[in-house]
Amino acid sequence: MASAPASPDGGFVGALFRALGLTDEQGMKAHLPPFHLTLDSSAFFTPEGRKLGLGSSAALAVVVTAAARLLQGQEVSVTTVMPQAIQAHRMAQGGKGSGYDVATSCWGGIGLFTGGDTPQWMPATWRLPPAWLFSGPEAVKTVSAIGQYQAWKSYFPQKAHEFVLQSNQAVQRFFMAETWLERRQRWEEYKQLSLELGRQLGVSADLATSLPPQYFVKALGAGNETGLILAETGLILGESRDELGKAPGTDRTGLANPLGTRAVAWQVAEKGLSVD
Repeated sequence: MASAPASPDGGFVGALFRALGLTDEQGMKAHLPPFHLTLDSSAFFTPEGRKLGLGSSAALAVVVTAAARLLQGQEVSVTTVMPQAIQAHRMAQGGKGSGYDVATSCWGGIGLFTGGDTPQWMPATWRLPPAWLFSGPEAVKTVSAIGQYQAWKSYFPQKAHEFVLQSNQAVQRFFMAETWLERRQRWEEYKQLSLELGRQLGVSADLATSLPPQYFVKALGAGNETGLILAETGLILGESRDELGKAPGTDRTGLANPLGTRAVAWQVAEKGLSVD
């Protein structure tokens, strides 16, 4: 299953093809050699077909951009693919999106992303403690959430300006923190900013849990479709590090409101784009 039709004449992938100059209104460009491209983004969805909110469209943008460069005999590397993939991803989404998820798919690991016309990525030298992911109350369409933010920004430009400044400062402090304790404190500050923004937009970023305070819980991406749980170093949730089991004061999933899914252990992929 793909997050969009894989045909070059429709859907999200079709928009990527057009953004990259592979097709136009008349169809495939004549100067390209014949090719067959298979795209499989099923790992970004639950067995029931719900998207996990982990950047399926960004991953597709990276793969399609790399393939386009190969077809045209151009260099394929993280530094050449990332800016072009970000631009194509934005165009395919109607000009919206910072590109941080595209950059993450390119580089892998953890890094500090700076957007704008010339996106940049600074790899982190630290690692996160044990982490788990779980599905939130409902899937959130990123483009719709961005649209609500743009509408809010047009009505409250000063609030939006202040939020961006505070958000950037919080991210910088989080990234530059020297210990996990300090990093968690900074992340909590950013979490509170995100929760308030969600309330302003009507796109909730809240994930009510009954986990003990040793565990840090935060929504990822747009809204609250995906939750992240981080444990203090040395702590393990439940009986296994592979699944979130029964922790003191919680139900079977460890959540105040069971979401029909267990939280699964998550590790950051250290490797990003590669061409075999």
